[in-house]
Amino acid sequence: VIQTEEYQYQDPVTSFLKELYIEFDFEAAQRELTLAEKVVGDDFFLGEFREEFLDNARYLISEAYCRIHQKIDIA
Repeated sequence: VIQTEEYQYQDPVTSFLKELYIEFDFEAAQRELTLAEKVVGDDFFLGEFREEFLDNARYLISEAYCRIHQKIDIA
């Protein structure tokens, strides 16, 4: 859905999801998350959920990374 509707609507939150789940580009997803942090923080309705959003987004990055890599070096 994100990829199909990208021509109509795009923001850092949807770009974050695209980079994470479609492109599997974790560095680009991290960059988009930085931009999404500002968007969510500035939003009237989402602003109070900024920290919760960031925690869950970081969890999604970790989960996706672990799913596609068999071995992870945590050094």
